[in-house]
Amino acid sequence: MRLANLQAFIAVVDEGNFTRAADKLYVAQSTVSRLVADLEDELGCQLIRRDKHKMEITQAGTLIYGHARRMVSYWERMKSEASLFSEHSKSSLRIGYTFPDMLSYVSRALNSKDFPHKKLELNLRYAEGRELIGMIRENRLDCAIMHRPSLGDAEDMGVFLIQNSMMDVMVPSGHSLSGKKKIRLSDLRGETEVRCERETEYYHVIDTAFRMLNIPPLPHITGHEPEDCRPLVQYNQYVAFSPSIYSAWNGCVSLEITDWPIDFNLVFVYNANHLAPAVESLYYAIKSSITE
Repeated sequence: MRLANLQAFIAVVDEGNFTRAADKLYVAQSTVSRLVADLEDELGCQLIRRDKHKMEITQAGTLIYGHARRMVSYWERMKSEASLFSEHSKSSLRIGYTFPDMLSYVSRALNSKDFPHKKLELNLRYAEGRELIGMIRENRLDCAIMHRPSLGDAEDMGVFLIQNSMMDVMVPSGHSLSGKKKIRLSDLRGETEVRCERETEYYHVIDTAFRMLNIPPLPHITGHEPEDCRPLVQYNQYVAFSPSIYSAWNGCVSLEITDWPIDFNLVFVYNANHLAPAVESLYYAIKSSITE
């Protein structure tokens, strides 16, 4: 029996579905099915009753589920406590982020007097929130900075609020809307949006906000990197969305969206089973750098 067998079984029971369990574990559905089947073979009993339309946990499965949760919990606690003595954990700090502008928060914090761990080697990872959360679960990342929607329903993560944020829209200085300070989302009808191809989670939330207000999402064009998006906005009279805590690009104006329906608070995400001293110090240094 391997830890992966228990984790797969727990995920299937928690999610009530093999497909969602596979998504949660970032593996193929066939892998989850095989891991659960191998566990059943080793234990000599059926844990989950399956048919084409539904799955049902058996009486044996209910009993084994409790044991499996405790075994995985003990393993994670042991791993967290062992990490206190790990040379790697003492020498590096692995930070993920989902938005390029977040690096300024990290830079100010690491250089402030409120962060005492000056000799740590810094490793940065720019990726989607889903990938970063998976890396934290696998102990390949110590913490991550992201906006609240990128966190999804990852209830096993520890979360600290860094800064409240909603959503602004950036328009070129000569745009017909540039003279306004505030607009409604419906004022953007007929505009073309510029997007960066790497941040799919971010743009899914933007489309969701439009649909919540019964407004069709804007047509869009895509730039490969954030640096490619700026000239597209500036020279083509297009628009781009940006969380309200960030400054507008050169040659652009940020407009507050008064009826934006989804909070975009900036949050600090870490392994809820173990908050390392350096990770906690980083969070408080970030908070302190905002209030200075």
